[in-house]
Amino acid sequence: MAGKIENLVKLLKDAHEENRQLHYYATEACDSNITREIMPVTPFIFELFIYNSLYDIDWRKSLSESEIVNHSIQMREGEKQKSLEVFLRPICEADESLVHSAFGKLAGIELSGNWTLVQPDNRIDIERGKQFFAQLRKIGVR
Repeated sequence: MAGKIENLVKLLKDAHEENRQLHYYATEACDSNITREIMPVTPFIFELFIYNSLYDIDWRKSLSESEIVNHSIQMREGEKQKSLEVFLRPICEADESLVHSAFGKLAGIELSGNWTLVQPDNRIDIERGKQFFAQLRKIGVR
């Protein structure tokens, strides 16, 4: 990989690894001695930022030009996500252990409870949120 691309991948991987090891706590506004863990929601948000950074890049073009090339700003988010999926699919099909090493850790996370209920809006409804977490639970099972 070219230097800038390799640096970006390393930066995002390091952020992911650090996020995986951290625990986030909140303190009560009225008493800073009272804390509670706010896992797993907080790391999920950070992982979402990393994912957004990954799908914003046109990987095929970046690798052929040996520099980071972002998708057009006119390209919709879903199209960018699909482009990343199309790029990664043959790589993952050639080595299924990549998917399991990336998502296998989901098996150790409780992916149910109130925190998994989505707040419906114009982009997602309650049923799609349920489907998302059902699929996520399947990924963690080997």
